[in-house]
This record gives sequence, structure tokens and C-alpha cells, in this order.
Amino acid sequence: IGRPVWLPDGRGLLMSMAEPDPAQRGQIWYYDYATGKMTRFTNDLTNYDLCCLDVTHDGGTLASIEDTTQASLWLVPGGESAQAKQITSGATVTNGLWTTTGSILYASGNEVWSMDADGSHRARFATISTGGERRVLNASVCGDGRHLLLTVAEGGKFNLARIDADGSNFTLLT
Repeated sequence: IGRPVWLPDGRGLLMSMAEPDPAQRGQIWYYDYATGKMTRFTNDLTNYDLCCLDVTHDGGTLASIEDTTQASLWLVPGGESAQAKQITSGATVTNGLWTTTGSILYASGNEVWSMDADGSHRARFATISTGGERRVLNASVCGDGRHLLLTVAEGGKFNLARIDADGSNFTLLT
């Protein structure tokens, strides 16, 4: 629960709240002081930061900070930082790994993507979805290259899962 803010008329307050699951987004809630009832004020894809919520003295304008993360995948040949090349942008990359065939797989949200080593020929490899907010956090290619092991987060829990190297047969292991 973020910092609560009283509304100017004193009838209630607003606050940002989020589940402890890292895949859940912060939303703004209204608490009615007279009834004790909580009502969701926002219901969108924005992740409202818990730290910073305020309302103007006349109650006409709400201010909040959107919490976003953006990470990119870079290649650094031979450890030479002057030769570093960014090969992804625009999507949050949580993990990048080499396959046994020399291509790269990376996780972004609930999807795993593949691309050539130079960043070309990007294609969705697999979508890991249950209709919920499942996120792929990490991936690892098995030694024989036939499977990937995934760390997935959903509902405040972290699980280990396996998927075949062709993107099929998603199976939760824990």
C-alpha cells in the first residue's frame, strides 16, 4: 500500500496498491471513510508507483508516477565494450541466452522470442499464458538443446517450467 491521500471534502482517500507478485501492476483505489468500502479507482495497464500519489487542493486533478521498466539486450564481442551492439529495444527483456544452434532466445513479458545472433529475424518462439498475469523471468537451454527451463511468476508464486525447443509442450514442474 502506498501513501494514502485524503480527498479535499474529507469523505475518503485515494491510495496506490499492488499485490506482492512482481507481475502485478499498482492501481489506484478509493476508500470511502463513512462506509469503509474500498473501490478500485483505476483498472488499466498502467503500473502506478506506490510512492507518489497526490491530489490538488480542489480535488480536480490527480498526480501519480507511472513505474515502467525497459531493458535491452546487448552483444559485446570478446568483452570489448567499444564494440558493444544493442540488438533489442522497445520491449523489456528479462533474460537472454544462446541456443545450441547459435541463435538467441530472450524472455519479454509472457513471451519467449528468438532471433539470429546479429539481432535479425526476430520471431515469437512461445507465448506462456494461462489467461492470468504469468511472466517469464528466466530461461535456460538444456544441454542437449531439446528443452528450455523457465522461471515463471504468477499470483505471487515462482515456479519452474519446461518447454520443448520448438516452443510447444509447456509443463509446470513445480
